[in-house]
Amino acid sequence: MNIVTKPARQGGGKATEMGGNPYLTYAEFRIAKHRVKPASEIFRYFRQTVHHSVLWMLIMRGYYRGTPLSVKQCINEVQISKDTTRKIILNAAARGYLEIRSAEGDGRCKLVSPTRECIEEFESMVDSYWRWTHAL
Repeated sequence: MNIVTKPARQGGGKATEMGGNPYLTYAEFRIAKHRVKPASEIFRYFRQTVHHSVLWMLIMRGYYRGTPLSVKQCINEVQISKDTTRKIILNAAARGYLEIRSAEGDGRCKLVSPTRECIEEFESMVDSYWRWTHAL
C-alpha cells in the first residue's frame, strides 16, 4: 500500500506572511490550550466526547438566539440515544453547568439553558479562538 502524504503548506495567507505555517500554528495553539493548568471543569466536561461538544454548541446556540432548546430537541439534534443525551444533560445540570426548567405554558416541556458560569467559560473559549485567528 502506498501512503500519500500532503506536503506542508508553503505560501499564501497571513500566517505565512508572518513567517509561520498556519497548520503548525494551529497545532501549537491547541497543544498550549491543552496544557493550561488547571483546565476548566466545564471545558473538560463538554470535551469528553464529540456528542458532549455538539450538545454544548447546540445549547449555546439556543442561548444566543434567545430560544433555549428542549430536552427533546437536544435528543433529536445530537443523534445519539435518548438515554445518553439525557445523561449528559442531567450530569451537566448536577454539576451546575446547565439549568433545566419547565417551559411557560407547558410544564411537560423541559428547556435547557447554560448557567452564568457555563456562558463565561464558553465566551472565554470563543475569545481565545478569536484572538488566535486574528493573530494569523
